[in-house]
Amino acid sequence: MPMSTADEDLVVAEKASKSNAPGLLTGLAIAGIVLALIKLGSFLVGLPWLINPKLSQGSAATEAPAEVIEYQELMVAIQGKYFPYQLALYPCGIIVACLLLWAAYQTLKLRPHGDFWIKCAVIASTVTDLLGAVIVVFMQQDIYHALQTVFQDFDSDNNASHIMYVAMNVGFYIGIASAAGFLLLQFGYYFVTFRYFSKPEVHALYQVRAPNEASSDV
Repeated sequence: MPMSTADEDLVVAEKASKSNAPGLLTGLAIAGIVLALIKLGSFLVGLPWLINPKLSQGSAATEAPAEVIEYQELMVAIQGKYFPYQLALYPCGIIVACLLLWAAYQTLKLRPHGDFWIKCAVIASTVTDLLGAVIVVFMQQDIYHALQTVFQDFDSDNNASHIMYVAMNVGFYIGIASAAGFLLLQFGYYFVTFRYFSKPEVHALYQVRAPNEASSDV
C-alpha cells in the first residue's frame, strides 16, 4: 500500500536529527542569536538616553567654546523632535529582537516549525530596521544642518575652531558609515536566512516528529 504524503513527510522527519544539521543552518541560527543579543543590548544601553536626551551630550563646561555649547543645544532639540517616533518604535524593536532570539534558538535545536518562526522573525526585523533607518536618516540630516549652522561663521584662521570643525565632521561621517555598514550586514543576513529556510530540504528538518522520536529527545 503506497504511503500518503503525510506519511512520507513523517518518515523524512524521523530521519532528521540534531546530529546531522547542516553547517550553514547552525551558523545562521547562531548568528541570529548573536544579532538578537546585540540588538537587545543596544536597546538596553540606549534607554537612559532615550528618556533623557541631554545625557547623550553631557554637560558643557563653562569654558567650552560657544560653538560646542550651541551644537549641544541643537542636538538636544533634534533628539526631542524625533522622540515620539523613537518611543513608538522602541518597544516594537525589543519585541522583535526577543522573537529573533527565540526563533533562532528554536531553529538551532531543530524544533518543529523552527524554520517558519525564523522566517517570521527576519521579516519583522527587516520592517522594524527599515522604519528605524528612516528615522535615523532624517535625524542625521538635521544633525548635519546643525553642524553646518554652528560652524558657518567660524574663523578659518583660528586653528582650534578649524580642528574642532574637521573633527566633528569626520566623526559625523564615520558614524554614518559604520551605521550604514552594520545595517547592510543585517539586511544581508535577513535575506540569506529567509532564502535558506525556504528550501524544501531544510523545511523537511522541521516537520512534526513521530511520538517515539519526540520521547527520545526529552
